[in-house]
Amino acid sequence: MNANGWGEEYAETAATMAIQNQRLNRGVGTLSKNWNSWKKVLNQTDKTTQDYADVLVELSNAVEDLTGWYEDLNLDSKFVTKNMSLIEKAAEGDMDAIISLSAEVAKYSVEMSKLDNSLSGGAMMDGSANAFQEYQSSLETATSAADAFIAV
Repeated sequence: MNANGWGEEYAETAATMAIQNQRLNRGVGTLSKNWNSWKKVLNQTDKTTQDYADVLVELSNAVEDLTGWYEDLNLDSKFVTKNMSLIEKAAEGDMDAIISLSAEVAKYSVEMSKLDNSLSGGAMMDGSANAFQEYQSSLETATSAADAFIAV
């Protein structure tokens, strides 16, 4: 037991959840603060401009925070266009949209891993399915913990 009377596993879980919560809050804050201007650039700017590329990088960083993703996402315009309404709802703090967006991010990451693997001639080890399952499991655990916390 630690100084708080908690087992080490619970203290570690609590610390991890606190960090994830901070990232979630930072992601929502960044999205809500910038979404209107980003949406304007995404909808009205040529995809080959520096402004468009800058918005994709900034949006990718915010979505990484929002979803707790720990790899560089480098979202592409196809992902953003497909998930524009989820991103907008997530910017408003809609938890259902955040969870759905997290699942879309996981799928996107798996697709990009498979693409990278096929482009490298299969030389990369394909752990993408395991990574997706681990991420999905951690998302379910975090959701259950958040629901339990809210119920208290």
